[in-house]
Amino acid sequence: MYFHTSFAVLAACTSIIPLVSAAITSCPSPESTTTFPSGSQFLICPFTDFQGPSAQVIRNIRTLSACVRQCNSIPACTNAVYNRGSSICHIKGPVGQLTWVENEKYDVVRLRRENISKCPVKQAASTFAAPGGKKFTTCPGTDLKGASAQVIKNIKSSEECAKICSTTTGCVKAVWDSTGKVCHIKEPEETNTLIWVVSKRFSVISLDKVSNPTATGKWGDLIRLPVIPVAGYVVPQFPDSSRILVFSSWGPDAFGGASGLTQFADYNFKSGEVSQRSVANTKHDMFCPGMSSLEDGRMLISGGSDAAAVSLYDPATNTFAKGPEMKIPRGYQTSVTTSEGKIFELGGSYSGKRGGKTGEIYDPVANTWTLLPGAKTDPMLTVDAEGVWRTDNHAWLYGWKNGTVFQAGPSKAQNWFDTKGSGSSTPAGKRSGGDAMCGVNIMYEPGKILSTGGSQSYTNSPGVVLTHITTITEPNVPSTIEAVASMSYPRGFANGVVLPDGTVLVTGGQRRSMVFTDTDGILFPELFNPATKTWKTLAPEAVPRNYHSISILLPDGTVFSGGGGLCYVGGGVGSKTSGCNKAVDHADGQVFSPPYLFAKDGSLAVRPVIAKVSGTSVRVGGQLVVSVSGVGEGAKLVLVRMGSVTHSINSDQRRVPLTDVKVAGGTYTATLPGDSGVLIPGHYYLFAVSATGVPSVAKTIKVTRM
Repeated sequence: MYFHTSFAVLAACTSIIPLVSAAITSCPSPESTTTFPSGSQFLICPFTDFQGPSAQVIRNIRTLSACVRQCNSIPACTNAVYNRGSSICHIKGPVGQLTWVENEKYDVVRLRRENISKCPVKQAASTFAAPGGKKFTTCPGTDLKGASAQVIKNIKSSEECAKICSTTTGCVKAVWDSTGKVCHIKEPEETNTLIWVVSKRFSVISLDKVSNPTATGKWGDLIRLPVIPVAGYVVPQFPDSSRILVFSSWGPDAFGGASGLTQFADYNFKSGEVSQRSVANTKHDMFCPGMSSLEDGRMLISGGSDAAAVSLYDPATNTFAKGPEMKIPRGYQTSVTTSEGKIFELGGSYSGKRGGKTGEIYDPVANTWTLLPGAKTDPMLTVDAEGVWRTDNHAWLYGWKNGTVFQAGPSKAQNWFDTKGSGSSTPAGKRSGGDAMCGVNIMYEPGKILSTGGSQSYTNSPGVVLTHITTITEPNVPSTIEAVASMSYPRGFANGVVLPDGTVLVTGGQRRSMVFTDTDGILFPELFNPATKTWKTLAPEAVPRNYHSISILLPDGTVFSGGGGLCYVGGGVGSKTSGCNKAVDHADGQVFSPPYLFAKDGSLAVRPVIAKVSGTSVRVGGQLVVSVSGVGEGAKLVLVRMGSVTHSINSDQRRVPLTDVKVAGGTYTATLPGDSGVLIPGHYYLFAVSATGVPSVAKTIKVTRM
């Protein structure tokens, strides 16, 4: 059983606005403020209304203060309108969708610092042409959180601040404080975390620069969500997928203790619709779980806050069912699908008894767990300042041939695990450098694992830039480890996604791993090219994506990046979150379009089109016949397994280029790899990729063992 609340755009506005009403860009009367203990601050503008969509309409709210409290308790709420006569609190959408007007029946409530990715008041933006051809644009009512290189007092206008920026070496962004009459020359965004937010007293001044998405890619606008996406997975659908399910804990913006309840959001990336649901029938708080997809498309979510519980999500019915409990309660463990279609779990001392979290395996046919006492965690423990409850967390696990699992990290020691019989482990190799807790790790082609970032200890530990390629061949054969070029930015808590062209996108992370903070967040993604073994820095995202953030590949070749934050509340379910710092809770996401989606002139690239596939299901070693148009010579077919991600771990994703392909005109006949350890059973994106690296929109293919 679950409860469902629609967050789709509602057609009705909060009021009927006469056509003669003029939009306003600032409050026509003095605003009052409400500040919560966490530091969250709301501005109240009386006798005005936000005309535009409401995400929620809450009735029987007796006072304006109660409406403000409602907004503060909802993670996605940054704007609200209170109808005094009807005692209704309207939770509004993003400020960019709203028109601010005067209306004596209503009061507007605004979060002082709403994260934004573009100027929300285009009609009020102004430009300043500086000598030498430089042009600066001013966005009023916004601020850049982050370090200032210079602070200049007694500046009477934003234009005067822009002039100062234009004559200051290296100045690209500045902020004018209309109350303090101060001009802030901001530090370079490449080396400092600058976060664009709504704040009335400030104006952001930016040097106009020509952006080239062909070189750096492009981010879409922020997507507001009803929960903080701490974890998420793509829902398998035919002929192609359109939905991501993301979830937090018992609270949309809070966690703490076993609760038997999880808050989910369902984001349709095709239509833009977002909905919320509470899952209680499995009696499972799924915060901090293992996640792995089964051959039939079901997602197995194991452990976490309810440490022994197991939930199975069925995409065919969009429902959750309770699974058999694990033998060992776990949280912060990793699970992985094996070549036999089973689920192997290892580690997880965050929840339950600390230490001794030996392996166990789930058989979906028998619907049972079997303990593997020989698959011990001892060989893979990290060295962590906080001790044993951190040392077996978030193992980098890869299903491989003949039921084996390769552990590539985060410990510098690498190991093979055998999941047959009572289980066993065999040393495989050792990476240079230290451990890399919460580091990025991805199998970008069969047997090739890229790892980068992370930190020695889980938190309060410097992020690292070291990058390695680990190559594996046959089970129990030692790995080959190559140190390659480091990232430009040290990153703890980053996320990685393998793209259909074989490059790897790394987003988010911090220079120093610090849980529940935006401090020193890296906004600039980096792209690794395995062919050249080099990194490239791309366009920055708008919001820091650090601890409790995710990124995941979508079927159109774009990447969803979201989340970060989530507040610990010791009182359990229903405890108030008014003491939490909402400024670092990010119930939102953005979609990134990589450079390969753009032509040289910055327009959208012409993409290959998969017109027809011989079937939606194919066995390992079987054939697919694919009709493709618009690819030209040298095109490739690529399978990418659909992902599931939490805490920098996505053990489901892997990229498998199809190398045995016969081409006759636009017909591609591909014979799939014959080993289910290379082509793990489950649901994949099938991409056609042109010789220049432009991917098609993927079709969904189910790979079976038989």
